[in-house]
Amino acid sequence: MNIFTRPNWVCLLLVLAYLIPVKQAFGHHIVGGDISMVNLGQPGYFRLSLNQFWDEEGIALSGNNGNYEANLTVFVYSLRTRQLMDQFQLNRTSKQDFSYENPTCARSQGLRTSEVRYSADVRFNPDRYTDPSGYYIVWERCCRNAAVSNIATPGQVGMVFYMEFPAMRPNSRTIINSSPDFVLPNGKYACVNKPFQLLFKANDADGDELRYRLVTPLVGYTSSTQSLVITPQSRTSYPTATWRTGYSDRVMIPGPVPLQINERTGELTLTAGQEGLFVFAVEAVELRDGVPIGLVRREFQLMVKDCNPITAPAPVVTSNSLPATDVSFCSGGSVRLETQADPKWLLQWQKDKVNITGATGPTLTVREPGVYTVVKSLSDVCAKDTVSQQVNATLTPAARVKLTPSGSLSLCEGESVRLQTSPAQGTLRWFHNKTDLNQPNVPAITAQLSGTYLVEYTETGNACPGRDSVRLLVNPAPTASLAASPRPVVCGSTPVQLTATSSSGVQYAWLRDGAPWQETTQPAIATSRKGRYQVAVTDRNGCRGTSASLDITEAPLPLIRFDSIAPICDTRNAVTLAATPTGGQYAGTGTAGNQFDPAAAGPGQHTVTYTYTDANGCKNQQTRIVLVQEDVGLNMPEELVVLRGESGVMPVTVKIPVVQATWSPPDDLDNPDVLQPTTRPEDSKTYTIAVVTASGCQAEGKIHVKVVERMFLPTAFSPNNDGANDTWELRGVHNFPDCDVYIFNRWGSVIFYSKGYQQPWDGTYRGERVEPGTYTFRIDTNLKSIQYRGHITVLY
Repeated sequence: MNIFTRPNWVCLLLVLAYLIPVKQAFGHHIVGGDISMVNLGQPGYFRLSLNQFWDEEGIALSGNNGNYEANLTVFVYSLRTRQLMDQFQLNRTSKQDFSYENPTCARSQGLRTSEVRYSADVRFNPDRYTDPSGYYIVWERCCRNAAVSNIATPGQVGMVFYMEFPAMRPNSRTIINSSPDFVLPNGKYACVNKPFQLLFKANDADGDELRYRLVTPLVGYTSSTQSLVITPQSRTSYPTATWRTGYSDRVMIPGPVPLQINERTGELTLTAGQEGLFVFAVEAVELRDGVPIGLVRREFQLMVKDCNPITAPAPVVTSNSLPATDVSFCSGGSVRLETQADPKWLLQWQKDKVNITGATGPTLTVREPGVYTVVKSLSDVCAKDTVSQQVNATLTPAARVKLTPSGSLSLCEGESVRLQTSPAQGTLRWFHNKTDLNQPNVPAITAQLSGTYLVEYTETGNACPGRDSVRLLVNPAPTASLAASPRPVVCGSTPVQLTATSSSGVQYAWLRDGAPWQETTQPAIATSRKGRYQVAVTDRNGCRGTSASLDITEAPLPLIRFDSIAPICDTRNAVTLAATPTGGQYAGTGTAGNQFDPAAAGPGQHTVTYTYTDANGCKNQQTRIVLVQEDVGLNMPEELVVLRGESGVMPVTVKIPVVQATWSPPDDLDNPDVLQPTTRPEDSKTYTIAVVTASGCQAEGKIHVKVVERMFLPTAFSPNNDGANDTWELRGVHNFPDCDVYIFNRWGSVIFYSKGYQQPWDGTYRGERVEPGTYTFRIDTNLKSIQYRGHITVLY
């Protein structure tokens, strides 16, 4: 039956090739192997392994040092769709030599084989592996040993490492399954016309039932020109080997008793009729609740030799110097098996027909139940080996004893637990960490130390004592300490922070003056009352530790007097701050030490704080508001010139409004209580103004009011050089030393200009007399609102 055509099977297939090379045709290549999947305890997580078997004798003879790959890649496909699902790289992890029952014959025939293992812990996504038809993993390699007798062209066809596994989450239900795992076969060969047996069973970690049958080996798609499949290639099937004439699925190794297998035990039996190297395969079907859920296929190669007729006498296994067929021992004990020792014999002990690695001496210490035999062969001649009688080793039931604790086995320091066992007919002994407590036949003890407590009961008439033990854990009490922040003093109503420091606390019970106060899950709490405080800390194990006590006292807050600060109008000078008790700290904008700098603070309201801490650590503070006024900005000229008989407005301005203005003296002012009064003075005099803002800031300024005579302006003059009225004379012009005098012709052109009037106009323009007539003049006195305009006539 083709492995791909089994309907509705969720299969697990393992192909294992195992080769015993013939001396005349050794190779130095892989001669077999298998793939296995072991679940790691979680859905989708597996240890994936590929185990290769190598011909070590051929490697040594060829000079090839074992061309083992450092890693290799296996491919995972869907059985139904042939879609590539995953690919995994496996790294070389170990190498182990085979054990041979007959080392002399193995050496003489050049038999030396090793197992090389490749492994990796990998994750399959269970949500992708849901198809009930299942999936398969494959790795292929060419070529086989050309000396194989029963298949066609063995040196030109490959071998297939192949396994199938079931869906991991079909119908939304998670399935955890490990592949069946064939045991490593004993290193042995068959003799012509001699009965032969070989245990060919597999172990299933899930306890599934297994059924075995012989099947045809697979050859796959590799060849001598393409020895490896290195890229994923989906296949509808894998071809099987072609049998040579005279061989078939029913006759893989011919003889009086052709090769057969027990479908339930996996034991191979054979009486071969001819020599040769024969390949065959065994399939183990995995059933769960009677339903096939997978299969494993292992390929195997067996050598049949025309053996030396010499037969070694069968060995006899003894125990206590008597032939043994049944032995027993106590749990944790052992029994010693022996057979005759002689340099001319080679020995190999077996358990359940499987060679025990390294067990080649005349004695064997048995610590596990099972069926034990020893294989005997000549050390210097390759002859048929013989097997001893079977020795069935069993465990003798120990006396029954039960250790019962009176409470929890997790204690706190200082606690104890009572360990009790039922009285019985026999002897009791107590141990703590393997040390005898010297309390024989006591049915109960009190335990208060960490460690393992064991009671041993020897029942009358039973040589195997019974034992029971418990492990006691004594947890140390948590440490605890208590601190107050900032000091252990309550200042007025200001609370103190209590903080517990613990190695492992999760619950805190606070005590005040020895009485329970509060319970918290946090290691900090605040209090505003004096008293003696402690904290009892409980850890996750329920163990409790109490801190030393901490006294909290009370003290009043210091009394502070902080002098008020008047509004500041003059920002040029710093203000000294004053508060008692001295020694505190001032803080605020513009504050440095005990000085307040209004210029640095700027106009506006500013908060200044004084903080004082006394000897008890109690802290108090007071604040003051400082008002810094913007500068009044009083502005006026030094002098105001007024023509006699006329009036003028005092030219005074301020930056911020004032609520009071006072002029002194009040003489010749229309209102001496306004900012800009009108004056009509008779004589020159100096006035003083004082202003006050709404916040009380004051400013003062002075202005001189100068009364000057009016200027006399003639309307005509005659510049004829007759000595009379030859220039335009301006009486009173000296009162206006910075005046500007302009004279214009009838077309508006300036024909005379003078800054001040030191030299009167003589009626010329550019050194020539002007034409007689009327001319326009303008005199700017450079005093606000005082200007003269008019006409002047030049006569000749």
